[in-house]
Amino acid sequence: MSSSNDDTFEIQNRFQHKLDYENIILQQMGRIAQHRSNKDLIHYQASIDTLVIMLPSVLREKVFEYKEDEGIGFSINTEGKTKYDLLWEYINKLLEENNLIFHTKYIKSYS
Repeated sequence: MSSSNDDTFEIQNRFQHKLDYENIILQQMGRIAQHRSNKDLIHYQASIDTLVIMLPSVLREKVFEYKEDEGIGFSINTEGKTKYDLLWEYINKLLEENNLIFHTKYIKSYS
């Protein structure tokens, strides 16, 4: 005799919902802004480095290349802050160009 509690169920190894990664990146950018506003340079630079790791691979590679070309490395002096400011500006430019921030909608018109 089998009760309904003994029924076997198939378990699927699939995620039920997509990960809202754009929102996670947005939250990271908020942390970066907060650390910069608080003049917490250690966490500011570390948060930007974390954002770089979180970027889509195509953008991540461009940022790694930019960091190498510009000689950007962890440094909490004024020059290090300035370089990380430029790095964050570059990342924002890439995000904007790839429609991840400041979304651009294209509407087809018939005239």
